[in-house]
Amino acid sequence: MTADAKPTKIILSLPRCGTHFFWSRLVASGQYRLIYDADRVPALKVLAEHNTQKLSFLHPPARNLNYNFQYNSLAEAPGAMTAAEHLDFLSRRYGASDPQELFKAIMDRQDRCGQGLFSINRFCYTISYRWLAQGLTHTIEHALESLGLLHDWMMQYDPAARFVMVIRQIPQWIDSLLLLWGDENRSRIAQALADFPAVVQWCRQRGVPIFRMGEAIRCVNRGTLDFETRVPPLSAEALDAMIESSRLCLKTLDHWPPVRNGLRLGRFIEYLCEKDPVLRTSLVRSIGTVPYSLGKIIRPLGRRIRTDFDGLILDNARLI
Repeated sequence: MTADAKPTKIILSLPRCGTHFFWSRLVASGQYRLIYDADRVPALKVLAEHNTQKLSFLHPPARNLNYNFQYNSLAEAPGAMTAAEHLDFLSRRYGASDPQELFKAIMDRQDRCGQGLFSINRFCYTISYRWLAQGLTHTIEHALESLGLLHDWMMQYDPAARFVMVIRQIPQWIDSLLLLWGDENRSRIAQALADFPAVVQWCRQRGVPIFRMGEAIRCVNRGTLDFETRVPPLSAEALDAMIESSRLCLKTLDHWPPVRNGLRLGRFIEYLCEKDPVLRTSLVRSIGTVPYSLGKIIRPLGRRIRTDFDGLILDNARLI
């Protein structure tokens, strides 16, 4: 890494906590490049220790290859493989003999092009994913074990790397999860709420600052991309209050009113007016469901929505 390069940034988050906003702004700035392959290795290592079945949810790969357990080289995999087979596949590709050596070998080949590296949208480090596949073993303890490895390996590789965590107010988070997962998946939301205190505790133990989503987004919109240098992290008292809020909301979740997401008119107009396809990738996720229905009738709108939602333009990761 050159002396004037930005430090590596690892943005930890939870679903519906602004990940695509930060992701799109980092890419649009031209100052950051997504990490290729390496930031999935710790999660695959822990997954391999607790699961022997084929990970069918990773094959065929999603069009956007930078998401959760998936990784850039997945497109070359011959079919569904176990986590151990995924690690072996990567080890042969990069000439490494163990997971930490593999992590280092891939980091050594990142094409920075004078930019900082970043990782985002890796929820496999912050929530349970047992619901991804029948019989999958992946608890919050496994997620945080993986995150501990990522933190250890990254700080050994790049001591200047920054880890930050972004969360949002619990009631607003629940409403947004209901929009994402639907009223029929309240058990999934309950699990996320139950996991929340452990994630906060992990960050406290590791000294990872935690920021409120709204404050971080406002800072970025004012022109400061590295919001963690300007926005004060949440205090211990504020975090304690949020943990208590998560526990109270978990007790009352069954009585939480359903959330309707027909049309967010202001956001839809903003989306239609936005010319930058990178910035549209975050806007498209909050326009409501009516535009998606309209897209089935108005084909140019439908094509644009599908393209922006796929978010292929956000994949700027490269190897040397």
